Amino acid sequence: MQSTILILVVGVLAVLTLDTIGSIASRQFGFHYGSLSVILWLIRIAVVFLSARYGSLSLSFLTGGSVAFIDATLGWYISWIIGPGRPKKKISNTLMARTVLIVTFTGAALGFIGGLFA
Repeated sequence: MQSTILILVVGVLAVLTLDTIGSIASRQFGFHYGSLSVILWLIRIAVVFLSARYGSLSLSFLTGGSVAFIDATLGWYISWIIGPGRPKKKISNTLMARTVLIVTFTGAALGFIGGLFA
């Protein structure tokens, strides 16, 4: 269980670091921030795989959803503040909440699937 918590913490820190450095680099060098999603998915895959390997299938489900939730909330906030995560037009709170839910449930589902492979 302790190794899974460590994996989760490292995964969350990696995602937030990517959001921060990626947002700054995107503004500085003018590339599309969304192109960093490949790296984000690799981090998520590693987190759920290792969670299942050193924990259990249910833990990979929880860590996948947790990392996705943190990315969809705090990570989005970081990139929003820095600039590239800010939508071009105003979006409603309902749409924001729906986006967070979809990202979180997708992360949890992929955590389950990744756990099956581990």
